[in-house]
Amino acid sequence: MSHYNNFIGAKRMFWLFLLLSFLLWVLPFIIRLFFINVVEIKISSSKSIDIVSKITTHALKNDTSSVFCLIFINNLKCCLINIGGGIMLGVATASNLIMNGFFAADTFATIHKNGMGIGQILKHTLPHCFELLGIWLSGAIGFSIAKLIIDFMRGKDFPNSDHFKFLGKFSLLILLIILSAAFVEAYISMSSIV
Repeated sequence: MSHYNNFIGAKRMFWLFLLLSFLLWVLPFIIRLFFINVVEIKISSSKSIDIVSKITTHALKNDTSSVFCLIFINNLKCCLINIGGGIMLGVATASNLIMNGFFAADTFATIHKNGMGIGQILKHTLPHCFELLGIWLSGAIGFSIAKLIIDFMRGKDFPNSDHFKFLGKFSLLILLIILSAAFVEAYISMSSIV
């Protein structure tokens, strides 16, 4: 009975961790957008700018399969960092979510500054923005792993296989979400831009 109660409690904590992941991503995003015209952020070698330029280059060449791979691999890396960050007690998960939200808004701000209207940006990003759910879910898994490690260090029982099956199912869901989002972005959204 103790394992059952621990599993139910872990499932409830997962949903709280999902909310935490959402907030850690969306707050820096919103804060950056408030400073969209006030602050210009100079980053000489940003990975987010680099990936956007690579995607743009391949999109302009109508190389949709490369665009798909670049988007999928970028989102997969983000999700793996979030999940693996649980081993570092959630610190890497939290910092990755914060940076990802900030750089997403910074990319949004740069595109807006270069002349694309907000309505146009939303028209091209909203169809595939469900990839964010995958990022937030991976954050929740990372925080769940951190909690498991902390609980184990505090002497609590290690969870049974039900807990790992639960996290495994969400990991598969994340993979499907980011695959679908990359497909929509590469083959639908990008084709309407170029």
